[in-house]
Amino acid sequence: MKNETTFQIERQNLQKLFSDRQFEDAETLATRMLDDYNRFDYELLLKRARIRQCLMKYEEAIYDANLALNVLPNKPEAYTQLSDCFIACQKLPDAAKMLRQLKKLNPSNSEQIDQ
Repeated sequence: MKNETTFQIERQNLQKLFSDRQFEDAETLATRMLDDYNRFDYELLLKRARIRQCLMKYEEAIYDANLALNVLPNKPEAYTQLSDCFIACQKLPDAAKMLRQLKKLNPSNSEQIDQ
């Protein structure tokens, strides 16, 4: 396992790759980071899910977002990511289910979710 400084540098590199739309390189880096540091890192799993969604690897993105959801089930970002992936691959009933869960988890955003 590498140290925290190296992790932060790699996280910045990952963000730059994502911002520069270099999604294949970003996916490779995110996968290596999960292997090297913590394969159940919530933020990293969600980042890789977003990257995979951009690469139209929807089933893999759904897998990552589900892993993140299992790691921290009370955080709303995983529900949002899952609903986005389900919408992208036309699994609308599943997307609606995730949005209902998100609404239960975060009632203050109910109006925004309903849109």
